[in-house]
Amino acid sequence: MNAPLRLASCAAGLMMLAGCASSLTESQCLAGDWQTVGYRDGSLGYASTRLLEHQDACVKHGVVPDRAQYMIGWQDGVVAFCTPENGFVQGEGGAGYVRVCPVELETQFLGAYKDGRTLYLAASEVDRLAALLDQKTHELAHVDESLVTLATRIAVETDVPAATRIGWVHESTELARSRGRLEGEIESIGIELAVQQERLTGLREQLAYRY
Repeated sequence: MNAPLRLASCAAGLMMLAGCASSLTESQCLAGDWQTVGYRDGSLGYASTRLLEHQDACVKHGVVPDRAQYMIGWQDGVVAFCTPENGFVQGEGGAGYVRVCPVELETQFLGAYKDGRTLYLAASEVDRLAALLDQKTHELAHVDESLVTLATRIAVETDVPAATRIGWVHESTELARSRGRLEGEIESIGIELAVQQERLTGLREQLAYRY
């Protein structure tokens, strides 16, 4: 993976959020290397309007950015960003895209981005189902614990009013119903999780050779 691609990969999920504050320090503002700043922003997928954020950050240090030099660097950076390989990386990482790529590069970039996005959504669904399965499993464990506690009370605590015992029995019945429902949900979620995991594996195998 080349340097621009590594930079772009690190920016996944952070690409071009509107109003994102400039990260320039005072020393960077004073250095005045606006071509390098522009290249960095372009290679990370920022729009050229990022320069306005730098201007706000640097004006308090008495520095006005050189727009011409910034745009030279930014345009070179965008070329490094707008590769099919990086499009896939951005899509798979769940990053957004604000159409910074020039027309001649955007078609291939977007095709790869959409492939990566497909993989990202498939992986997200697997994560969602796995988390839901874990949640339901914990709920079932809690129900089982409550059932054991109630069964012990019913068996051991004999000197209680009949109404109390009836209440315990009723609660046990409701818990048993909840247990049955949870077991059914866990089975269904487990089946769907297996299906989605298989789909994700297939997608990875299908797309791996492309990028």
